[in-house]
Amino acid sequence: MHATAIRFALSLLFCGLVLTSSFLPQRSLAEEKKDVPSAVRVILVKAGKMMNEQRYDQAIALLTEFSAGISAGNDAPHPHPEIDFTLGTCYLLRDRFEEARRALDRAVEKDPRHRSAWLNLAKVTYELHDYKRAAECFVNAYDLDPDKNPEHLYFGAVAHLLAQDNAGAVAVFERLLVAHADQVHLEWRENLVHALIGAGESLRALPHIKRLAEESRGDKQVQWQEILLYHYLQLDRDDEALAAAESFCRTLPTETKWWRALAHIHLRHNRYQPALTALLVAGYLEPLSKEESRLVADLYLQLGVPVKAAELYQDILADTKNPQPLTNLVVALQQTGQIDQALAVLDTFATDTLGPELAMLKVGLQNDQSLGRNGRSERSTTF
Repeated sequence: MHATAIRFALSLLFCGLVLTSSFLPQRSLAEEKKDVPSAVRVILVKAGKMMNEQRYDQAIALLTEFSAGISAGNDAPHPHPEIDFTLGTCYLLRDRFEEARRALDRAVEKDPRHRSAWLNLAKVTYELHDYKRAAECFVNAYDLDPDKNPEHLYFGAVAHLLAQDNAGAVAVFERLLVAHADQVHLEWRENLVHALIGAGESLRALPHIKRLAEESRGDKQVQWQEILLYHYLQLDRDDEALAAAESFCRTLPTETKWWRALAHIHLRHNRYQPALTALLVAGYLEPLSKEESRLVADLYLQLGVPVKAAELYQDILADTKNPQPLTNLVVALQQTGQIDQALAVLDTFATDTLGPELAMLKVGLQNDQSLGRNGRSERSTTF
């Protein structure tokens, strides 16, 4: 079980990010500003009409001409930030991201408090895979937003993740948790966990993983339960791992992975009987692997049930000539008094292939066999 087993495609979070409200020229914003020259207002109205009719190329031409000072009546010696913003938005809508970035960069340089320009610049830099810059833009947009939209902080944190800046993502997520604790969705918390684990903060991630394991549903809940168990064990919190595994077995007793996990936890502490019980339940629900079957046989032998162990070892040896299960099979047969059968098993192998341990075991069995026969002969004569 690995924490990476349920990695999420972070880039998909941005696929649906369309800041439509920011794409259209902020005509009301331009009209409200005191410093917007009349010529700029006229151009913005014309460009806005073209954009609403999806005539983006014409809007780009109009705005570019105005910016160059070619248009008659242009009383602005330098393009106004609203012109740059609207031009950048047009380029963005035409997927001309490099040009959009240059225009929007000019807009925020001239007006650092232009929230819509920061949002569109976040979208552009994301499309250009400049995730570090996208994160900065989203956080700036949040800081300038009087309503403090938590989504902007969230997207900023995820952009840090995409930039492989886990520490930066954690810092933004912490702001999000402090300011909007009741608005953090489960999906957001998932990415917070990825950021914390990526930053080497598994212990801090644990309460969030526990919450996800409790509140998620369906397959996703099972995934987070697996991750929770994995982190309990990685952090040597075996008591909590045991309690969690037992709880999962009770709530979903037909899921074999919980029984296997329960067996693993017991084995970590040499609790052979409950480990065997858990593996047997798993085996009833789903065929065990060869390794698990071998483990069940070893546990039977360890717990003094050589008959069951011998049966399993014989099945295992039908598919392998591994010397360890062969040794254990011979020991199990010896413990049940089946000396002849144990020797018969060894006789299927050439003497020079047995190895020192099995060779010595064979000699001991031959001695036991000889003593047994002598004992029977003596008793027969006396009787």
